[in-house]
Amino acid sequence: MGRIVGPSGRVLTFEPFPENVRHLRQNIDHNHLGDRVTLVDAAVDAEDGGSVELFAGDGSSEASLHGHATRPDSLSVARVSLDAEIQRRGLDRVDLM
Repeated sequence: MGRIVGPSGRVLTFEPFPENVRHLRQNIDHNHLGDRVTLVDAAVDAEDGGSVELFAGDGSSEASLHGHATRPDSLSVARVSLDAEIQRRGLDRVDLM
């Protein structure tokens, strides 16, 4: 998507899991897309702010809105709402979601 949007376009991508964030940052850097792609290391939720508990079950991602880790395989991550993130970034329109 970073190449498709062209030099004036922007891509916001959201990823809460730290290992995936690391890989995505490497990919963005490797492909020289840092001027077009912004990685937000947070979970997208209806509510903005605070945290959400995420955990991996049987190979699929599951989310629980407990706000604190209750399982040994869980991870507490920041959460953002799309509306709030779009406003924070000063975007006047979204073409594709």
